[in-house]
Amino acid sequence: MSSGAGDALVADYVVVGAGSAGCALAARLAASGDHRVLLIETGGPDRDPLIRVPLGFARNAYNPKLTWLYQTEPVANLNQRSLVWPRGCVLGGSSSVNAMIYVRGQPEDYDAWAAAGCNGWSYQDLLPLFRRAEGYVGEHPIDYGTAGPIGLSDPEYSDPLHDLFIDAGREMGFIYNPNFNGGGQHGVGRFQLTVRNGRRSSATAYLHRLGRRAQLRVITRARVIRVLIRRQRAFGVVFVQDGRERSALADAETILAAGVIGSAQLLQLSGIGPASRLHSLGVPVVLDQPEVGANLMDHLNARIVMRCKGPSLNALRRSRLRLGLAGLRYLTTRRGPLAGGPMTMGLFARSRPSIATADLQLHFLAFSAAMTAGSVHAFPGMTLSCVPNRPLSRGRLELASSNPMDAPRIQPNYLTETADTEALVDGLMLARELFATNALSSQGVSEVMPGAEVHTRAQMLDYGRAHAGTAFHACGTCRMGADSAAVVDPRLRVQGMEGLRIADASIVPRIISGNTNAVSIVIGEKAADLLLARDDTIATASV
Repeated sequence: MSSGAGDALVADYVVVGAGSAGCALAARLAASGDHRVLLIETGGPDRDPLIRVPLGFARNAYNPKLTWLYQTEPVANLNQRSLVWPRGCVLGGSSSVNAMIYVRGQPEDYDAWAAAGCNGWSYQDLLPLFRRAEGYVGEHPIDYGTAGPIGLSDPEYSDPLHDLFIDAGREMGFIYNPNFNGGGQHGVGRFQLTVRNGRRSSATAYLHRLGRRAQLRVITRARVIRVLIRRQRAFGVVFVQDGRERSALADAETILAAGVIGSAQLLQLSGIGPASRLHSLGVPVVLDQPEVGANLMDHLNARIVMRCKGPSLNALRRSRLRLGLAGLRYLTTRRGPLAGGPMTMGLFARSRPSIATADLQLHFLAFSAAMTAGSVHAFPGMTLSCVPNRPLSRGRLELASSNPMDAPRIQPNYLTETADTEALVDGLMLARELFATNALSSQGVSEVMPGAEVHTRAQMLDYGRAHAGTAFHACGTCRMGADSAAVVDPRLRVQGMEGLRIADASIVPRIISGNTNAVSIVIGEKAADLLLARDDTIATASV
C-alpha cells in the first residue's frame, strides 16, 4: 500500500464496505499475494464484546453505535407507517449484528438467475463457493464446507419450548428437517447459525484468518462520499475521515460492497443513476441509469404472540440475577441460553398447494416482546414470526439531496401485489394453527397479538398492515442481469462504466427464499473469482 500525490492512498483494488461481501472479497484478493487491497469501512472496529454473544442480537440490532437506523418513507399499504431499517455500520457490516441464521436459499432461486441470462450464477455454480466460505462443525458435515472462515454450527442451546415447536410441526404433518441447507428447504427443524464455539462468527473472520499481510489495509470510520470517474472509468473514491477529505486511488478496479442502500446511494452521488432525479438535485450526470435504486426487495415480517404458562426466556431477560448467572455460565463454558441465537427454530412451508416450493418461512422464539428486538413482556410468552419469502412487490431508493451525509429516500412498496398480501395472511394463519396444536396449546394461555377478536382473513390482513415490519433482508437496488437495462452484468461490472464493479446484496435480481447473509457472503466469493479470473471456482485461496 502506498500514498500518492496529495496524500492519496493507492492500491490495486479499492473495496468500499467491510460487510459480508466486502470482507470476503478483500481477503480473497489479498490472499492471492498478487494485489494490494484497500478495504474502507464507515463504521468502527468490531471490538464491542456483546457483538460476539449470540443472544446479544436484541441489544445490537437497533444500537446506533453499531447500525445505520434508516427510516423508510411512509408505506401506503402499511397504513402509511415509516419503518426503521437497521443495517450494520461496523466492521463486519450486518453480519456483526444480525440474527446469525444461515440459509443458502433454494437451488431454484439461483437457477432462475441463470435461466434469465446470469451465466455462472446457478446453484451448482455457486455451491463450491458456499462450501469454500463455510467452517461447519456439527452433525451434517457432508452438506457443508468444514474449513472455511465463517464458523457455522447447529444450535447449541435448546429450550423445552423449542422441542414443543418441533412436535407441533410434526403434529400438523410437516416432516422433521434438521438441516434446511442439505435436506431440502421444507419441514420443521433447527436453523444452522453463524456461530463458532458459542461466539458469533461474522465476516471479519476472513480478515482475522488472513492476519497482518502487507497486501491488505483496512481503514475504519472512513465514509466514502463519491466515486472518482474520468471518461467513464472509475479510478478510486473520495472519503471523509476525521473531518478531512481524502482520496483512495485504484490502479485496477474500484468495487462497491456498501450494501443494498450504500452502493446504490454512492452510484447516484457519483452521477450514475436516473438522470432526471440527479439533474433535479444538481448532481452532474455521468451515466443515465434508471435502474439504479430500483428493484428494491425485502422480506416482510409479522408475528403471532402467545402468552404461555412458562417458563420462557422472558424470565431470563427480565431478571438481573438469572441473566447474571447465564452470563457467568457463558463466560466460563460458552454454553447456555446466551450461546443460542434469538431464532434457532423454524419451519418452511408452501402457502398453497399450487406453489412448487416453500414460500413461507416461520421462526419460533421462546420469548415474546411488544416489538422486534424490544423489551420482553413481563409475562411468559412465545412468538411465531411469519416471513413470506418470495415477494413480488418492488420498491425504490433515491437520493434525498446531493449531500452525501443525508440518508436516501427508501420506499419499499410492501404489499403492492395481491399475491404478497395473500401469502402474508396465509403465513399468519399457519402460525395460529401451529399454536392451536396439542403440543403448543398445552403451554398457551392466550393470544396477545393479534388477539382473539381477529377472526377473518380480512381482519388478519388489517393486523398485518398495522404491525408488520422488515425482516432485515433488503436487496436488489443494483440489479444484475444480461439485459442492457441491468445495473451490473453477470461479471458484476457496472454497465456503461470501466473499472467499477458492485459486489453485495444490491446485485440480487430476485430475492432468495430465506435469510440473505449467506448469499451476501457468496457474492463476495464470486466477485473474488471473477477478479482473479479463475477458471476453477473450487480452487481455494489461503484464507
